[in-house]
Amino acid sequence: MFGSPLADGIELCTQPPSGQPCTALLVSENKGSHVDGVAEANVIHGVISELGLDQLVVAPYADPTPTPTPAPAPHVATCEDRRRNYVVAASKVHDPAVRKKLFANAPRCD
Repeated sequence: MFGSPLADGIELCTQPPSGQPCTALLVSENKGSHVDGVAEANVIHGVISELGLDQLVVAPYADPTPTPTPAPAPHVATCEDRRRNYVVAASKVHDPAVRKKLFANAPRCD
């Protein structure tokens, strides 16, 4: 959207960004030299409101419902995890012959 300054509905020549032709117009100091800030804000609000009615400008929407965060993926035991758990359990066996047999059958992680 491009805009150019107007005085009495006539576009002033200020090298408009649109490249459209304009009419040379001299503005006296009494005419158009000052626009009140409130009036300017009202004009801007009106333009944005009109564009909003045409769905050309849409205000950011804050959804009141929180976005659910996905649950973390469950931990998948690796071969090293299984071997470590097996060895810890085997080391608690008091019988040396049974413990030796358990260590021999521990999972291999090659």
